[in-house]
Amino acid sequence: MKRWILWVAVVLVMGFAALYGGDCAVFKLRGSPQSSVTVSHMLVVPLKGSKTEYDYLGTADQPCARALFPQAGLSPCWRLRRNPNQQTNGLLQNSREIDFTQRLEARKSGKKGRF
Repeated sequence: MKRWILWVAVVLVMGFAALYGGDCAVFKLRGSPQSSVTVSHMLVVPLKGSKTEYDYLGTADQPCARALFPQAGLSPCWRLRRNPNQQTNGLLQNSREIDFTQRLEARKSGKKGRF
């Protein structure tokens, strides 16, 4: 039983590796084909009381790779067409990161004070 499970796991991993390698090879041989998909962007801002605010930022054409898997740092076109609404978290940095950045900038500029 354990050999059978191990064999199935190895076959699945090898199949995935072959599929990804083949996708990458076809992507490179076709000259890295790219396209663009119109995507709606939303900014998600958390508020007090476990509430969330959604701000519409508009639509934009986003470049994509014509492949099964992400290639060359681009999402596959089929995934963007299937999910045309993209959300961005409004909290990009927490307070500790901001405080550390301010301290580092103050140290570089030679300022003294509360930092």
